[in-house]
Amino acid sequence: MGGTYMEADYSGKMILLLDILSKSSELGDKVLVFSQSLTTLDLVEFYLSKLQIKGKEGKCWKRGKDWYRYDSTVDFVFYTRTLQLLVL
Repeated sequence: MGGTYMEADYSGKMILLLDILSKSSELGDKVLVFSQSLTTLDLVEFYLSKLQIKGKEGKCWKRGKDWYRYDSTVDFVFYTRTLQLLVL
């Protein structure tokens, strides 16, 4: 896999999602992504971990810093604490 998400390896929907997330991050906006599929969330996380931060050569997004994941395996206390950070 190469260095950009605008490659044929990615589906059109994934390219659009990563583009929205990148632009939102540049603007300082927060985004919530919902999915019923844990496999889809795994895939989104995989691509997010490869997504370079604009203006920071060689730096990629990191779980727990640039994104959080909430699914049925998440501890309720962690969920409520981090969710409060998101809405502030």
